[in-house]
Amino acid sequence: MLMERINKQIEFLIEIDRLKSINRRNYISDGARNENDAEHSWYFAMAALLLAEYSEGSSKLWALVEKIINKAADEGKLDKV
Repeated sequence: MLMERINKQIEFLIEIDRLKSINRRNYISDGARNENDAEHSWYFAMAALLLAEYSEGSSKLWALVEKIINKAADEGKLDKV
């Protein structure tokens, strides 16, 4: 059971590494180049963690993050690479 969970977590980490290959239309803050999905996701995650203190509880924060991950998976973003 534990090894299955670890394997799934490693598979997820490998899958999200592919986000580096998906370029977005928007630019990074200095305008030098387009942002990729990994950078965009990292910024969103940092903002969510930083602002978590204003939520009613961390469980709601993680529920929101889970919804976003599921939405990305449903849209097939990771499969387009």
